[in-house]
Amino acid sequence: MRSVLAPVVLLATVARMPVAYGEPIQPTEPDRSVDFQRDISPILEAKCLACHSRAVSENDFILEDVAGMLKGGVGGPALVLGAPDRSPMYRYSARIEEPYMPPEDNDVQAAALTPVELGLLHKWILDGAAAGTTGKAQQLRWRPLPEHLKATYAIALDPWNRCVAAGRSNRLMIYDLVGRTAAARLVDPHLDDVSLADRGTWPANVAQRDAVHALAFSPDGTLLASGGYRVIRLWRKISPHPVVHIAPPQPITAVAVSQDQQVLATATSDHSIRFYSLCDGALCTTASGHTGPITSLQFSGDGLRLVSCSADASIRLWNADGSAQGSIETRTQLNDVAADETAELIATGGIDGIVHVWAMTDSEYTAVRELTGHSAAVSSVATTSDGKHVFSGSQDTTARMWDVEAGSELRTFNHGSAVVDITVTPDGSRLVTAGENGAARLWNTADGQLLYEYKSDLTTSRRLVQHVEDKKVADQRVANVDEKVTLAEKDLKDRETGAKQARENMDKSRQAIADADKKHQDAVAAAEAAAKDLTAKPDVEELNKKAADADKAVEEAASAAKQARTGLDAAQRGTRIAAQSLAKAKDNLDDRQQQARSEREAQAAIAEQLSRVQETAAQPLSAVRSVMIAADGRRVATLGDDGVARVWRTDSDAPLDAYADSYAFIGFCAADR
Repeated sequence: MRSVLAPVVLLATVARMPVAYGEPIQPTEPDRSVDFQRDISPILEAKCLACHSRAVSENDFILEDVAGMLKGGVGGPALVLGAPDRSPMYRYSARIEEPYMPPEDNDVQAAALTPVELGLLHKWILDGAAAGTTGKAQQLRWRPLPEHLKATYAIALDPWNRCVAAGRSNRLMIYDLVGRTAAARLVDPHLDDVSLADRGTWPANVAQRDAVHALAFSPDGTLLASGGYRVIRLWRKISPHPVVHIAPPQPITAVAVSQDQQVLATATSDHSIRFYSLCDGALCTTASGHTGPITSLQFSGDGLRLVSCSADASIRLWNADGSAQGSIETRTQLNDVAADETAELIATGGIDGIVHVWAMTDSEYTAVRELTGHSAAVSSVATTSDGKHVFSGSQDTTARMWDVEAGSELRTFNHGSAVVDITVTPDGSRLVTAGENGAARLWNTADGQLLYEYKSDLTTSRRLVQHVEDKKVADQRVANVDEKVTLAEKDLKDRETGAKQARENMDKSRQAIADADKKHQDAVAAAEAAAKDLTAKPDVEELNKKAADADKAVEEAASAAKQARTGLDAAQRGTRIAAQSLAKAKDNLDDRQQQARSEREAQAAIAEQLSRVQETAAQPLSAVRSVMIAADGRRVATLGDDGVARVWRTDSDAPLDAYADSYAFIGFCAADR
């Protein structure tokens, strides 16, 4: 049995041995019919389509289908039906004619066709190159994926840990990691126009026709790539933009948004209040009554009342339609007003440094508490939704928590600079203070502990992260090119040593020739003398031997001289090769050094940019003038003198978003107050 199997194994091994590049490949003809889809298409897919497809049509050759082969490219048709020996695609593949295909050094490392593969191609062309099952019967027939399929096949986290993208079947969802909610559903609108022969149009609200198999964010998080069957889609993050543009005729001094986000109230420098619809930005009504600058507005939680306060020392209440409901006269200029859920309890803060609390009794407001403790003007006040606690912020750098019923101070929060604004969660568990030092602080009201301080700039922070990463890459590139320079210097040194050795070898060869020529001349002279002596005395045996030895010495000397010249030729070739190698090594070192200079220039530029960003990051932010905390307690928003609204996490001091227009801040308040 062993003697039978051994030859078979040997033959199989020989058949699979690769043919040396440039040598013709002999086809192994199949003993069956050849089908394009089953036999030819996989060969083309693996070894040809990387360069000859509709996406990449090198020399205009497209080998994806028979029509493309017959059409051909720059050199004419790639295929001649029934004539493989006249078909360029076969001749190139069989290495009968150049250019050989696939090329020896190709980017996708495609190997040459095997004899079996070449035999399939030969027979297929010989039999007429039928398209076979690649016609209409094999065209992809897309069908909508069932609605109940919701498995997640791909996820991607954005660079700032702000959101995560998830491919659920053919749906693409964006989830907000802070709010822990679905923030967006990405939809390709072009699919709405795709018609199905037997099932109408494509289902709406899907990202692609097949399942989302891969997802990736760009380094700056502004682009998201999704991959499916033969398709990659790029999605761009849209920057926030105004939904409604409202422009009161005078400068705004205070704003408020109703809880249902339907109405915007603005106080302007003419001491009037305007009510706008947030649906279309239309002016609903204008209310007037204050005689001084209006400093604060707040809607009640039920949206039925608006409370305003003014430097004219008055508090006024308005119905949602703008009609006056009542007023309260005080003894001090007021800076801020706050109300509970139904506006039955009102707190004010003013320049007298006292927090005044008013409560509705028998349809009228009466003063119930004067909360004292601040040593400077009260700039901001807030209440819990149940009205049991009042919070105040003052120019004396502190914020305070008060028990309304007892009229006592419960806790003091030291902000570190004049407090400009405060806000509190409806349940009173978290307090945020904002000040002129450019920082906002989040406090736990239960124990008075500072949780986080918000004072960085999101744009600068992200630029800093990106520039730090760019600097790392630049440093690595410099290190890589320095290593290449070191190798090039070593190579040059070795080549110089080799060139020197080659020159020394050539000098030795020349000396060897001179020595050999001298020996040859001496041998010839000795042979001539021996021949002369032998001519004079031909019968002397000793002279015969001497002449023979002399002739032999001449032959040996001539051979040595020839060998020395051969050695000189070799030394000269070695010298030329060494000189060429030395020149290449010098050029290579010059290139590497130039590359190193370029990389160092780029590194220096990036380092300078990083330094500027670090200097910017070290600068204090402008004073924070307004602050808001989301009802769920997960986000804080601040608005500074620079007109930038910033959003922060409440479980860390990390910034989330930054908006260059104050309307974004108002929108945040409307959505989350």
